[in-house]
Amino acid sequence: MSATSPVGATTTAGGAVTIGLMIAGAARHPACMQHSGLVLCIADVVLASLYMAFSFLIWHPNRTGFREAGIVGGQLGVVMGAILIASHAVESFVTSANSSMQLIRGAGSLLLTLGLLGVSGSATWRRTRSPVMSIVAGLCCASIAAMMLLSFALFLNLTVEGQMESRLDSAFLASGFTDVGAFLCRNALESALQILVQLSVAALVLSTAGCLLNAWLDSRAKVVALVLA
Repeated sequence: MSATSPVGATTTAGGAVTIGLMIAGAARHPACMQHSGLVLCIADVVLASLYMAFSFLIWHPNRTGFREAGIVGGQLGVVMGAILIASHAVESFVTSANSSMQLIRGAGSLLLTLGLLGVSGSATWRRTRSPVMSIVAGLCCASIAAMMLLSFALFLNLTVEGQMESRLDSAFLASGFTDVGAFLCRNALESALQILVQLSVAALVLSTAGCLLNAWLDSRAKVVALVLA
């Protein structure tokens, strides 16, 4: 793999952009550091940095053993990131009084996300026969998708802050904040932490499950072939 892998460079740059947007939001609304906001900000920056370090290691030219895992995880991560961005955009800009439609959209996005993490482990197992590479692919998929989603969401918070604030009126009133912008920033930091933690855990679990399921199906197929022989 070349030293200028576009996926690796894009993921690392996405992590840097995400951290920069978090800091920019906190600088615009210093009051968001209240109510454990500072702890959230530090945790987000640390986790985003770990995502960046992971991507750098996977796509480093000397790590050729991760080539297949990186390719599979990278491709599926871009797809998953696009799905999450589309879902967030609809949630942010499309007002719907139909709660059933909102539930269907959210459930569909979630199921597609979880399914892609499982597919990353399964597909990598088919190529490499390595459980470790399957997990690496799942984590790579999650890291790319997370950086795409967070960069988009945090950018929206900074550029169309009024639109984002209007959707948090009821939550803001119950929050104890006096600055709605600070509350929005604090809410974004909390959501980012949840995304970074939950996606990595889901990637670990589901890529492993996809790998094990594929391995089990292969063993069953061999047994059937022996019986029919």
